[in-house]
Amino acid sequence: MVLMTLKPWLAISILFSFFISNLIGAFVGVNIGTDVTNLPPASDVVALLKARQITHVRLFNADAHMLNALANTSIEVIIGVTNEEVLGIGESPSTAAAWVNRNVAAYMPGTNITYIFSTNGSDVYSLGLGSSDSISNNSSSAFCVAKPGADENKLQDGINWACGQGRANCSAIQSGQPCYFPDTIQNHASYAYNDYYQRMHSLGGTCDFDGTATMTTQDPSSRTCKFTGSSNSGGVFPPAAFGPIVAPTSQSSTIRSPVIAYTIVVFLALLILDVNAHFVF
Repeated sequence: MVLMTLKPWLAISILFSFFISNLIGAFVGVNIGTDVTNLPPASDVVALLKARQITHVRLFNADAHMLNALANTSIEVIIGVTNEEVLGIGESPSTAAAWVNRNVAAYMPGTNITYIFSTNGSDVYSLGLGSSDSISNNSSSAFCVAKPGADENKLQDGINWACGQGRANCSAIQSGQPCYFPDTIQNHASYAYNDYYQRMHSLGGTCDFDGTATMTTQDPSSRTCKFTGSSNSGGVFPPAAFGPIVAPTSQSSTIRSPVIAYTIVVFLALLILDVNAHFVF
């Protein structure tokens, strides 16, 4: 029999979030931040979650102790990126990939890390941010190409990422293939960037590649090399955001459809600082 006080547990300001949707039903989730003092051991936190039948957790940072403790519990986990990490991840595809490998892939499949929407490749929503960098016209196609004058070392890094972790189909720019010529890093990067973008933009992939890519409505195809264009009936193309993402390898078991009619989020803050509560495990 172990007695554990809830006072340090409540001191981390847990927010219970009720997510209600006409498509996925209701569940109770907990947001957990670990940047505090006097935090109970991760195993005790997970034991409390299981005792209260909490099925969904969002971690504000990729805490290794929590991720290990949540393994083999069936609790669905969403991992947040800290403010300190956002800039580096947004500026560098390799940094983003390393973050995913270190904080997501390393704990799967034992820890049930899930995502925001199902990854079936269909458009989820159109987003116009009103930025002056947005491109607007009546064309139905948009292409992601290498910026003229971009650093060739960065372009090569972009090609390596797009054709590797980015899962772009780069066979057409191999020697002897239709898009190999002109044999320049600029041309090969444009093809690789565009193929990645066409495959991944509906899943959140962007046209940035460490600042070496840009959106255009001018078809870069030639007589012998065909670039695949995206369908964009609205004619508004979002500016580069956080760079390429790695597409999830499995679908979330929480959300069954890429289109959610509505979601109501209710936050209840538990800030009980003067109550001594005890639970018996």
